[in-house]
Amino acid sequence: MELPEPITPNNQINWITNFAPDVLLYASLLESAPFVKNDDRLSMWLSMYERGITSLNVQDDMRKTDRTDNRNSD
Repeated sequence: MELPEPITPNNQINWITNFAPDVLLYASLLESAPFVKNDDRLSMWLSMYERGITSLNVQDDMRKTDRTDNRNSD
């Protein structure tokens, strides 16, 4: 498993910003909620984050199946 390139002043994009911006947004909101004392929104951000992660996992599983099918068809 490879980690995405970190976001820096010179590198403003990576895999997550390109393909999973919603996950990045909800993770940021989830992490910020306790600091801004907005605990009533915490469960909503967690739900949205988990939905985004689940979607990424489903897409990844579909790609794995597709790659396996393509290899077996040769």
